[in-house]
Amino acid sequence: TISGIAHFAEHMCFLGSEKYPGENEYKKYLSQHGGRSNASTSLHLTTYKFEVLAEHAERAIDIFSNFFVSPLFTKSGTGREVNAVDSENSKNLTADARRRLQILKALSDDKHYFSKFTTGNSKTLPTEDPKDLERIREALLAFHRKHYRPENLTVVVAGPQSLDELEEWVVPRFGAMEAKKFPEKEGEMTAIEEMIETAAKDAPPFGAKDPPAQFHSPLRPELQDGWPMLLTVKPVRSMRRLTMMFPVPSVRLVPDQSPTSILSHLLGHEGRDSPFALLQNEGLITSLSAGNRFAEPTFSLFQVDISLTEDGEKRWKEVVGVIMQYCRYLYHQAQKARKDDGSELLRIWQEKIALNRIFFDQTSPGLVYSLCPTLCQSIVSHGTEACLSAGYMLQEDSSTFPLEEVVDFASRLVPSNCIIERCSEAAWAELEESSDEVKQRQTEQWYGIDYFVSPIEPTDVASWGGTAGTKPFLDASSLRLPEPNCYIPRSLELCPDLPEEARKGPRIDKEIDPPNLLLNDSLRGRLWHRLDDRYTLPKSDYTIFIANAKAEHTLVEGTWQYDAKKTAASAILASMFNQALAQATYDAHLAGLSWSLSLSTSGISLHCSGFSDRLGDLALNVLKEFLETSWITEAYYSAAKDRALRSLRTFFVSRRSDSHAVYYRDLLLDSSSEGVEASL
Repeated sequence: TISGIAHFAEHMCFLGSEKYPGENEYKKYLSQHGGRSNASTSLHLTTYKFEVLAEHAERAIDIFSNFFVSPLFTKSGTGREVNAVDSENSKNLTADARRRLQILKALSDDKHYFSKFTTGNSKTLPTEDPKDLERIREALLAFHRKHYRPENLTVVVAGPQSLDELEEWVVPRFGAMEAKKFPEKEGEMTAIEEMIETAAKDAPPFGAKDPPAQFHSPLRPELQDGWPMLLTVKPVRSMRRLTMMFPVPSVRLVPDQSPTSILSHLLGHEGRDSPFALLQNEGLITSLSAGNRFAEPTFSLFQVDISLTEDGEKRWKEVVGVIMQYCRYLYHQAQKARKDDGSELLRIWQEKIALNRIFFDQTSPGLVYSLCPTLCQSIVSHGTEACLSAGYMLQEDSSTFPLEEVVDFASRLVPSNCIIERCSEAAWAELEESSDEVKQRQTEQWYGIDYFVSPIEPTDVASWGGTAGTKPFLDASSLRLPEPNCYIPRSLELCPDLPEEARKGPRIDKEIDPPNLLLNDSLRGRLWHRLDDRYTLPKSDYTIFIANAKAEHTLVEGTWQYDAKKTAASAILASMFNQALAQATYDAHLAGLSWSLSLSTSGISLHCSGFSDRLGDLALNVLKEFLETSWITEAYYSAAKDRALRSLRTFFVSRRSDSHAVYYRDLLLDSSSEGVEASL
């Protein structure tokens, strides 16, 4: 095989066409007309995207479409573009997410498509020798003939033009794309074509109309002589990450009835009596999330991802134990629901349906630069009829609750089906200094990353699994299912003060009227209000500002001067408050409400936004909590300071050179900032 050939083909498509042979003509045109472009290659899809000012769109589409109709793929460009692929791969070497992904691939079944190295580099795509260059180019052309075909193409275009005009621009241009001849019988193929054909058969079908593939996970206990297995990784960026991963069947084709969607909602909940609440109150974690890390055609990898405190790093086994106890609790609740039509799980399912329908009706499409590729990928996975609504549960009700699937998936959230990853400097040092002969230090092939794989003590496994006669590390018997969400909007009615004309729909071109001053009091402050008569949504925004120069300044001889220490303290204070209110405001977050507290040069700013009906309740609750100051505790302070220190200390190590350039540019332009060193 030639690792990275799909990614390489993505790069080569940009290097001119028969109609537009200039290698930089596309990017030059976009940059001259307010545009930009990008592309990405995954295990199954290559996605290209661009945006440009609307009045220049037709020519941009013409240049773009010709990449697929008549690409040049010149010999001279082949060698140079391999360098671009290699450079992109080099930038990934310091990205922790990429590094951890490559380790999972190294642990996978090497016959499974998931294990492939997809980026490519100068070693997998050699071009220095003329024979190697010719071989890579031959593979590129064969790959293009095999996969870049009209039946594999999905095009989405969005703009202010009429649908008829957009169709006139797109259909004739992309319609000129022809299927290149690729041999159907192996005996007629060259060696390169056989390699491309064989590689194409490794991955299962990915289209919306293709039948579901059988469950086949690349990560399996027998590959490491049994699970649970402990994986220990040293990060580039300072972090204390604990991740629990469980291979489960694929849910890619059931976005509206995904059992992992329900389980992630329950395991990742941050409200009262949740795993997050228990572990945060114990001072062991700062964040917890749950969901699919991968949703492939043949498997999903469900994970619980946790950020630990310094104490949590030492007591990581207790954290694992709490999650395992809650997984067993969910399994028993799902079994109980089989006999109880009015179960709490069904109530939670109905809440999810109600919220998803609200979000579908009230969420705007967003930027076309992200809308088009997202919609394009959804068409491939779910078809044109469901591409917009997939995941929003519009056709679901109490009768469609996938109870049996929830029982099945919950039964798989057990120690014997779990990889536990510790990613931190302390975890690495602990194993590196250990004399344990059972640990295995291994090196990943493509990134050269070292990692440890080691078994877990049987007594720990027995405790996590709830074996009779064992005691849990930390009792989690107080954990419960989430309570009813009191922040779900009761009404989505528009403000009665809106004029009739505004109720007919958005008026984007209408000038924005200034706000009205309702209160101007030297003691109580000033209150401004502006009625939104442009977008006419059942949403509001509140901003409460408390002027306070001391947030980032010190008064010296009658003049306010920037103070790096006060600035750092203010950032820690805001971080403490965000952490303290995570449990109390999590339901508001689920219901589409958001809030943020920031301390800046001018003072303290609290911003709340979301559906109008319950937003006032949230704003008053948050402001009340902030003014009471009971959240200023040693535990929250230590955790916030620790996060800030770790981020600052690895600021330069974990960032690419272009990020360094932006940092120094901003530092030179901002006369008040003194940089990372001063913050430390």
